[in-house]
Amino acid sequence: MTEPADFLTADPSAESAYRDLTVSRRRQLVRHIDGAKRPETRGRRITETVEELSRRSE
Repeated sequence: MTEPADFLTADPSAESAYRDLTVSRRRQLVRHIDGAKRPETRGRRITETVEELSRRSE
Protein backbone atom coordinates (compact mmCIF):
# COMPACT_ATOMS: atom_id res chain seq x y z
CA MET A 1 0.00 0.00 0.00
CA THR A 2 1.37 3.39 -0.97
CA GLU A 3 0.06 6.59 0.55
CA PRO A 4 -0.63 9.41 -1.91
CA ALA A 5 2.32 11.80 -2.13
CA ASP A 6 0.23 14.84 -1.15
CA PHE A 7 -1.37 13.13 1.83
CA LEU A 8 -0.33 14.23 5.35
CA THR A 9 2.59 16.38 4.23
CA ALA A 10 1.28 19.63 5.74
CA ASP A 11 0.32 18.40 9.21
CA PRO A 12 2.83 16.48 11.36
CA SER A 13 0.24 15.73 14.06
CA ALA A 14 -2.04 14.11 11.49
CA GLU A 15 0.86 12.06 10.20
CA SER A 16 1.64 10.87 13.71
CA ALA A 17 -2.00 9.89 14.30
CA TYR A 18 -2.06 8.13 10.92
CA ARG A 19 1.02 6.06 11.84
CA ASP A 20 -0.70 4.99 15.06
CA LEU A 21 -3.67 3.50 13.16
CA THR A 22 -3.86 -0.18 12.34
CA VAL A 23 -2.70 -1.22 8.89
CA SER A 24 -6.24 -2.12 7.87
CA ARG A 25 -7.56 1.34 8.89
CA ARG A 26 -4.72 3.05 7.01
CA ARG A 27 -5.53 0.97 3.94
CA GLN A 28 -9.19 1.93 4.24
CA LEU A 29 -8.36 5.64 4.35
CA VAL A 30 -6.01 5.42 1.36
CA ARG A 31 -8.59 3.52 -0.69
CA HIS A 32 -11.22 6.10 0.19
CA ILE A 33 -8.95 8.89 -1.07
CA ASP A 34 -7.74 7.04 -4.16
CA GLY A 35 -11.29 5.99 -5.06
CA ALA A 36 -12.29 9.55 -5.89
CA LYS A 37 -12.96 10.08 -9.57
CA ARG A 38 -12.67 13.87 -9.65
CA PRO A 39 -9.71 15.92 -8.37
CA GLU A 40 -12.09 18.09 -6.33
CA THR A 41 -13.47 15.06 -4.54
CA ARG A 42 -10.00 13.71 -3.88
CA GLY A 43 -8.88 17.04 -2.44
CA ARG A 44 -11.93 17.24 -0.20
CA ARG A 45 -11.36 13.70 1.07
CA ILE A 46 -7.73 14.47 1.86
CA THR A 47 -8.73 17.63 3.74
CA GLU A 48 -11.42 15.82 5.73
CA THR A 49 -9.11 12.92 6.59
CA VAL A 50 -6.26 15.19 7.71
CA GLU A 51 -8.67 17.19 9.89
CA GLU A 52 -10.03 14.01 11.47
CA LEU A 53 -6.53 12.70 12.18
CA SER A 54 -5.47 16.06 13.64
CA ARG A 55 -8.39 15.96 16.06
CA ARG A 56 -7.40 12.44 17.15
CA SER A 57 -3.88 13.53 18.01
CA GLU A 58 -5.02 16.30 20.38
